[in-house]
Amino acid sequence: MRFLCAAMLLVSFAACTGEENPSDNPADDNNYSTLIVGKWQVDQMLVNEQDMTPQNMQLTFNQDGSGLMEDGGEATNNDFTWAIGGSTITVTPHNSQFTFTIDNLTETECTFHGSLIELDGNEMSGEIRFHMTKVTGVNPDTPDPGNLGLSDIDPAGRTETTITVNSTITGDINQYLPQFPNFTCGFIWSAEAYPTMDGNSITGTPDQWGKFEVTITGLEPGKDYMIIAWLKLTPESTPIFSNSIVISTLGGSNPGLQWINLGLPSGLLWASCNVGATAPEEYGNYFAWGETQPKSDYSWSTYAHCSNGYLIKYCNNAEYGLNGYTDNRTILEPSDDAATAKIGNGARTPTKEEWDELINNTTAEWTTLNGVHGRRFTATNGNSIFLPAAGSILGSELQDPDTFSQYWSSTLYPNSPNSAWHFYFRSDNQNMNGYTRTIGCTVRAVKSAN
Repeated sequence: MRFLCAAMLLVSFAACTGEENPSDNPADDNNYSTLIVGKWQVDQMLVNEQDMTPQNMQLTFNQDGSGLMEDGGEATNNDFTWAIGGSTITVTPHNSQFTFTIDNLTETECTFHGSLIELDGNEMSGEIRFHMTKVTGVNPDTPDPGNLGLSDIDPAGRTETTITVNSTITGDINQYLPQFPNFTCGFIWSAEAYPTMDGNSITGTPDQWGKFEVTITGLEPGKDYMIIAWLKLTPESTPIFSNSIVISTLGGSNPGLQWINLGLPSGLLWASCNVGATAPEEYGNYFAWGETQPKSDYSWSTYAHCSNGYLIKYCNNAEYGLNGYTDNRTILEPSDDAATAKIGNGARTPTKEEWDELINNTTAEWTTLNGVHGRRFTATNGNSIFLPAAGSILGSELQDPDTFSQYWSSTLYPNSPNSAWHFYFRSDNQNMNGYTRTIGCTVRAVKSAN
């Protein structure tokens, strides 16, 4: 359907219905109300007698005579002109959709004939023909859901056995939601598999703005749960789902974790193993800076704090922010801290200054622990911690494990907000430097002695 988004359509109605065409008088457009409500699938399209069968293209006709054509994600600013029985309606697409009005669709199939005119250098031109059939299983009495949807889920709190989340019904809720007096909404969740409506589910009660919040109880400590919000407009309707989110309950995620007192001036305690590890020599999990879950692809396209190549959080330079966005946040908030998310109980990612304190008040040596290379930091009180050379993940590839390592700090890099401070070491050197926020690095937690 890409060529449709760059051309003007002049279409005359030639339905299989044999019904009378609408009046030539544009004032009669308001009488276009004899549509079959439901969904129509374009199952064949010919341009210059070549089959251009579209994928995922649907027409949705509403009771008021308006409809939406969805073209699989393409968008355009060009106008489409439909000439029906002498009445011309010109509409402009928005977010891959455009609205038009037609009449007399009283059968289960119909055909549009027309011509495709070259526009803006588009080479596609000539006769065009749509053939449409009505999608079965659509209840013509079901009200129009319009643009109703669900926002992404926001975590609102958690303990060792509970998670509190909220979501919001989006769209023109005052216009469309009153048509569905028996609608329900809520959340589904699972720790072992993708959540389904047949599994764990809880309902919520939305406020006047469509926001609903629930607390999921009876969970296990230190476990990851995938949670999805749902909205059912009628008991029989297919649910509308939000994007999924994975949230960990507090406690239990690092069963081998101990807190080591290195006698540092600040009194800060350092964890004995990496976040996600159960022993000092284990690599543990890898995280993009400011994200709290491991993933399969560490790149800008999957980064949580980026949109269209620009930062949307932790940005102190308008050149890097979306539409000039800045927030001057320079330290990770607890909700974006992997150590806090995975361990809890006061655990967090060390700042750049706390890494400096460790480096300046301990003696470091390249060594091995249970066959794994890394650096051991020994304090004057005799206590020590071992940091394995876990490498880092660029895209989906683990780079040079057992050779070097990069550990995140919680501090944004001052000269370039698309980077953050990290601690880097190899066998022969170690230093603090800026590193791209999207790279997957390990995290070693700290917490206050108090």
